[in-house]
Amino acid sequence: ASLDVNGNVFVDGYVGIGTTLPKSHLHIHITSNLPSSILFTDANNLLGSVISKDSSQNLRIINNFPTGNIIFDVANKSNALVIAPTGNIGIGTSIPLATLDIRGNVIIGGKIGVGTTNPKVALDIIGDMNITGEINLNNRYLINSNGFIKTSTLITSNIYINSNLIKSDG
Repeated sequence: ASLDVNGNVFVDGYVGIGTTLPKSHLHIHITSNLPSSILFTDANNLLGSVISKDSSQNLRIINNFPTGNIIFDVANKSNALVIAPTGNIGIGTSIPLATLDIRGNVIIGGKIGVGTTNPKVALDIIGDMNITGEINLNNRYLINSNGFIKTSTLITSNIYINSNLIKSDG
């Protein structure tokens, strides 16, 4: 059966597509394991934006407009998460400039590896590092912005360069 409506429709209750027992305001049911989707188009975007479920039960959100972002907003915060057409992800920015662009404070409760997939300590960097500013240990600087080591700095932890111990806490 088909329904062709030219004008407004008001439904007081649930609407089912493919089901006679809808369980939400809009319930779409496919009787096979084929992909299903909702397509949004307009005069500027005939390919549309799609929310779909694939046959592997993955939820997909696709914006087919070449310059269109996928944007997640939360209460009182627009552009909380932005996925750009380039694939860049922005948190706290509407224009992500890198694969992951975070603007604001970040709290990480684990180990961070740069150049390694198996970090051994809280921050494990394999490769060169460029620091502009001071290196501080326990709120006391070890190396100032001119590159000089402050020899009176109290070291409370071991310091390694290229796996060689250069300063011990003992």
